[in-house]
Amino acid sequence: MTHDHETKSRLLAKIVRNVLARESFDSLADLTDALKFECSRLKIPYTPQDISQAFAMIESNKALVSDPTFGLERVRTGKESPREETIIGLAEASKIYAECKARCSSAAHRSDAPAPEHFPRLMRVS
Repeated sequence: MTHDHETKSRLLAKIVRNVLARESFDSLADLTDALKFECSRLKIPYTPQDISQAFAMIESNKALVSDPTFGLERVRTGKESPREETIIGLAEASKIYAECKARCSSAAHRSDAPAPEHFPRLMRVS
């Protein structure tokens, strides 16, 4: 973190604490807008980095916004379908692993395999 006289992050953190003492916010965007309004009212210049540093200072001790998932339930639309888990046995997993291993080892030992498309001048050396 740079020096406070250059970034004003401690001053902005103080303003954020005062804003949070007056009201609570449901989203970080709302809190950021309130901070920007206070800074413009007080004629305090700021940078996005100053705001981020101020939020980081406060977030280390206190939550900035209330938990957005509190009391909310996910609503499913008609387009979504619940995920179905596919469970395979040890024998089937071993078979799939052996097939993958065979494919990878045969592709690695082929000498007629062309060079990758993004390196057209490369040649495979055996």
